[in-house]
Amino acid sequence: MTQTQKSLLTGVALLGITGGLGAYALLGVKKVEEEKTAAKEKSDKAFDGFDKAKVKELEIRAKGDDTKLARDGAVWKIVAPIQAEADTDMVNGVLAKLEDAKRKATVDEKPADLAPFGLKTPKTIIVASLEGGSKFELDLGDDNAFDSSIYFKRGDATAVNVAEAALKTPLEKSLFDLRDKKLIHFEDTDLHSLEVKAKSLAYSLDRAGDGKWTLTTPISEKADGSAADRLTSTLRNARASRFATELATGAELAKYGLDKPQVTVTLVVGADNAKKTIALGEADEGGAKHSFAQLNGTGPVLEVESTVAKDFDKKIFDLRDKSVATFDKEAVKRVVIENGSETLEFTREKPPPADGGFAEEQFALVKPAGAGAVKKWKCSGALYSLGNLHAAEFVDEKPSAKNLAKYRLEKPARTYSVFGADGKVLVRVKIGGIEGTKYYVQLEGRARVDLVEKTPIDDLPKTLDDLAEKPTPASNAAPTKPSKG
Repeated sequence: MTQTQKSLLTGVALLGITGGLGAYALLGVKKVEEEKTAAKEKSDKAFDGFDKAKVKELEIRAKGDDTKLARDGAVWKIVAPIQAEADTDMVNGVLAKLEDAKRKATVDEKPADLAPFGLKTPKTIIVASLEGGSKFELDLGDDNAFDSSIYFKRGDATAVNVAEAALKTPLEKSLFDLRDKKLIHFEDTDLHSLEVKAKSLAYSLDRAGDGKWTLTTPISEKADGSAADRLTSTLRNARASRFATELATGAELAKYGLDKPQVTVTLVVGADNAKKTIALGEADEGGAKHSFAQLNGTGPVLEVESTVAKDFDKKIFDLRDKSVATFDKEAVKRVVIENGSETLEFTREKPPPADGGFAEEQFALVKPAGAGAVKKWKCSGALYSLGNLHAAEFVDEKPSAKNLAKYRLEKPARTYSVFGADGKVLVRVKIGGIEGTKYYVQLEGRARVDLVEKTPIDDLPKTLDDLAEKPTPASNAAPTKPSKG
């Protein structure tokens, strides 16, 4: 190795050592900075060592209320000045804000007078009692007009601090704020039935384990699942805008229109088939109508939105299943369309892909023979539209022959027959005459005649031109002779 090569190697080694020392130094500086940042964040916290998960009791004095709460497993309960369920999410939000509360600056370590900061008589006092006996108190005073921050101090300290204004709202909670305002608690999966007595109709609905609904009174048939789900959603979302009274029974119920409720809803829930009854009434207060609710005929009366009672005042049509033809699209093998002058037929297959990828539908136009390629999108769309036809009105439950002729259903203008494996008819839908903007429609095997909006019916294929792809016209132009160069 030459002297020049040795010098180069020495230089490279020195550069490596220098670079390593530089990187080590940078890492050291970064670590020091991180430690400083962590120490500052810790010192800026209103409560060092506060663990929201260990809080067992909470007292909040705000908005003129002194509310005491106690943890009960995963939920919170109000224990004073009344005994009631708490809004657990709201309480947990208070605790999270306490845990994250930070000091923006200290304005006075030992103030001679707390009055200028609004802390001689704090507007909000929060006392959290933790497992093990430790307590944390936070006092909130006035807003700082200079930058809209808020003055605060710890209960066990003399220093007055300021924090961001965002600290105030999540902590300043009244008894009403902290109270559970839901009318009733239940899970959809636990609900077995609803029995409703309303002004227009008394009706009952049963819910199966798979979530499907059946109308059991005043008639027994498949229910409109969406309509039934909306009823349960109304109950789950009903909340008090205020608590009119903590207890009302007997004659006192008349004050809230609950002696003769507008609507009574009885739910059967849970493995023990427990019954829960909700009364919904209306009464005049101060010259205006107000809506009230009470659970199980005792306890507090809640003021609720008037829409709660209105949502349950249904007509029988609202509750009945309005599907015209329900079938499994994946079971379809062929479809026959009869329009009075011709018969069309297309088949459907969905073979598994050779590469194990996504299986695609395959359609073929088989009648009339030799009709050529089929519009696949039109076939697929026809199956979707047929399966999603809904009655806008039930016209005739048991039509006579005379009425069928009137509806033009004794000799339908169109018939759609959907077949499954082994030639089994899945559904057969008959399209009759027009009434305004609707068609008369009847499902074979069911006597009832429905009126269905025109648009989805008109979208169904009805002629060969609707189904067959038009062949690309052959070019008749004479070949161009090459030019002489």
